[in-house]
Amino acid sequence: MLSVLEEFSEAYLDAQALKNLLNKWQFQDQIAYDDFEYVEPVSWLKCVLLTHCVCSNQNKPTILPKLKKLLEKYAVRARKELFLEVASSAVNALRKLPCVEDDDTVRWQIEEAKILWTKKEYSIASKILKSTLHRMEKIAKENSNILMCYGEALTLRGRWLAETCNENSVVIMQEYLEKAVNVLKDIESDNSSTSTSSSCAIWDAYFAVARYADGQYQSIMNYKKSTAYQMKQVLMHSSKEEARKLKSKDNNEDQRKTHVIMAKQSLIDQEEMAALEADQKKFLEKAIINYLKCLCGTDTHDVWIFRLISLWFENLSHKEINQIISDEIKDLQSYKFLPLMYQLAARMGTQASALFTNTLTQLIKRITIDHPHHALPVILALSNADKDPVETRKVSTQTALLQQAEVPSVKERMNAAKKIISHLQKSKISSILKSYSDLCDAYISLAYLPVDKETQ
Repeated sequence: MLSVLEEFSEAYLDAQALKNLLNKWQFQDQIAYDDFEYVEPVSWLKCVLLTHCVCSNQNKPTILPKLKKLLEKYAVRARKELFLEVASSAVNALRKLPCVEDDDTVRWQIEEAKILWTKKEYSIASKILKSTLHRMEKIAKENSNILMCYGEALTLRGRWLAETCNENSVVIMQEYLEKAVNVLKDIESDNSSTSTSSSCAIWDAYFAVARYADGQYQSIMNYKKSTAYQMKQVLMHSSKEEARKLKSKDNNEDQRKTHVIMAKQSLIDQEEMAALEADQKKFLEKAIINYLKCLCGTDTHDVWIFRLISLWFENLSHKEINQIISDEIKDLQSYKFLPLMYQLAARMGTQASALFTNTLTQLIKRITIDHPHHALPVILALSNADKDPVETRKVSTQTALLQQAEVPSVKERMNAAKKIISHLQKSKISSILKSYSDLCDAYISLAYLPVDKETQ
């Protein structure tokens, strides 16, 4: 802290020296730290010194923009480290600064809402964010600089509403999450050179849509597995059958009324279930499409590729899902699939549509060609499942029974792996493939190498 005071006392009267010092402080703020508790007093001292200069009108044009950035970063760091009173003090200090623009004000209001949300004051935080969004919507038409902040705020509002369940899914999806994506996409299309912050915002918006749609899809799936849903199906079928029986008879007035009531009830139940199926399909497709877009654009959310592949494999008979995956997965970097190589290989030979099989095969080929040292051992392990260099050997009764009862899916996986190997032999990794094949043969031979009883 003494060094900060010393540096500032030497530089604050000289505009160029002060500018150099501010650049130095800005660089120091980018250095990673372990404990905010020890960084906080130094950061606050810098803010106090610069605020004093601004208030005394010394080098105000040079200092004010740097001070805003310094205080904003200070507030964000304090909030993330759960120094919430410190974060609130930083936001209050920002509000007292002169020459405040509209985009500055809304950014600080959003940060204040985030601090309150972290304090678990959900109601107040939501009200502040909601009022800020109304204000931003009005001034965004005149001030294009506020659009990115507006998109981020819409995403944040959608997430908070989803977390607290204070709105229905249509409002959350259309009026906040998808609207945020559209706003941020417009910024990207208008700017030829997109900044890093706007790129991060659009990928986060895609991710927010994917997570919410995935959550809604999972809720529907859980409901369909519930006893209540099963009972509803039984009652619907019984009402339908009863209505059919009543219709086929010559009925009196009461029976005709009963038939009409039961037919209407059956129709309502059918429409409700059809709507549920439509919602399930809609949310599933939204989740997969937005996971793909998010994963294509950034590495931040790479762990969610596990969920993407899980959704695909759960719905491998779904024609539309297979088509979406087939069209979009080509743009996804192959290295992101390496942690999933065993799961992908295990699905080879699965009895599914030609589109699913072709998409999976092409994906595995691409991964293997791009990353042969990671993927080839997995493919060769499957293709060598029946490889036995020993022509005559003693086989135990248990092994013989296992061989006779060989699971068909194992053979199908093995055959699929062999087809991929035969294709790779004509590719640019043919020499690497030959080396790995020879190595696998050597390991198999070593495994069956006879050992003397004395050595045993």
